[in-house]
Amino acid sequence: MARVNLVSKDNDSGLSVDLKVMTEALKRLGHDVVWADFRDAGMRECDAAIFLETPSEALLSFARRTVFVPNPDCLDDDEIKLIDRFDHVWAKSQTMHRIAAELPVRHLVLTGFATPDRSRPKKRRKHTVLHMAGRSTAKNTAAVVEAWHRHGAELPPLAITADWDLSFLGLTLPQNAEHLGHVDRGEVANLLNTYAIHLLPSRAEGWGHGIVEGLLCGAQVVTTDADPMNAHVRPEFGWLLPAADEEMSGRVRCKRVDPEDVAVAVKEAAALPAKDRAARGRLGRAHALARNEAFHAAVRDAMGELLS
Repeated sequence: MARVNLVSKDNDSGLSVDLKVMTEALKRLGHDVVWADFRDAGMRECDAAIFLETPSEALLSFARRTVFVPNPDCLDDDEIKLIDRFDHVWAKSQTMHRIAAELPVRHLVLTGFATPDRSRPKKRRKHTVLHMAGRSTAKNTAAVVEAWHRHGAELPPLAITADWDLSFLGLTLPQNAEHLGHVDRGEVANLLNTYAIHLLPSRAEGWGHGIVEGLLCGAQVVTTDADPMNAHVRPEFGWLLPAADEEMSGRVRCKRVDPEDVAVAVKEAAALPAKDRAARGRLGRAHALARNEAFHAAVRDAMGELLS
């Protein structure tokens, strides 16, 4: 058993999920795991420190071996300057692996990642659409809203969760749509299992927990045809929207989707017979579960190599 420090920030969002996922993976292997805030000046001495998205030069000396798990959409020049200080860099996605392969890393591992299973099989689904933006403005919410402005009468009802008012992006709520505002983490599982269609056309993702959560819950998931989104969702059980390049975020180029493509995909998902929806939902869930288990196997192998 090794003493492992997970270094990041508990932000009640994606990084909080990352911390929980990595903690579970390491505890499965029998390691002693504690969390440390990357802003602290010190932490307990440990056999390995794993930095999730947020490296800290001040904390490197407290660990015998170190790992950096970057997100490409947040990777900045200051973090890149530190990247050769880490014994391992673990890549969640093919995109991150490609970017890191061009940087002076000591040892690069494609681990993938995992997402908690929040499915409630007995929950009755509404034949409606869920767009979960949360704190992020990088979910192509403008294209989603515009699709309902143009075609709302032909589409199922839409529910939007966002911690910000739509006017922040200059948007207005269309007919046949509601804005649920901020949703507590405890209520998220209820929403995930209530809505039949999950519309998550992200502009960029480090991993995309929201997309995978939908698959694990057996929903029909519509997302962007770009990595890592299209590694989660495949045409045989979901919908991939054509993507156009926009500005850079970190080390990746954001993607834009067209409202017309959004409307077409949602109409197709809504028109599926119940039997086909169930079959596609099972395929999507199986795909997500397999990727979860592949991550646990990759962490087992990578930790063995790191600590040897």
